[in-house]
Amino acid sequence: MYFIDPGFRNWAVQNFSPLRFREDTGALVENFVLLELLKSQPYGTEIGYWRLKTGGEVDFVLNRSVPVEVKFSEIAHLNVPRGMSSFIQRYSPSKAFVLTKDTGGRAKRGNTRITFKPLWLAGEL
Repeated sequence: MYFIDPGFRNWAVQNFSPLRFREDTGALVENFVLLELLKSQPYGTEIGYWRLKTGGEVDFVLNRSVPVEVKFSEIAHLNVPRGMSSFIQRYSPSKAFVLTKDTGGRAKRGNTRITFKPLWLAGEL
């Protein structure tokens, strides 16, 4: 479940601690990315998600074709997350995005161009 107002979410769970002290950091960061996507994507853009019964998942899929994965972690290498790899293998999108804590770069899987961006640039997808 996502909230349009993260402050209300924090109130509901009674936790206003900094991100580094929270157990729900991943959920908060995904919520932030969703809000940025809602603000920046053209009107009518479909924002969904993708999940396999075996557990593989992609956090957001734009217009059923552009996967967006959120990883709030410091990464040294441009590793493509497992769920994203599964999505790419099944659907061969032309592009994909991995939003990270602070890493940028590019990778390629088959015909898919994968762009790594710091999550604060989520509004620029």
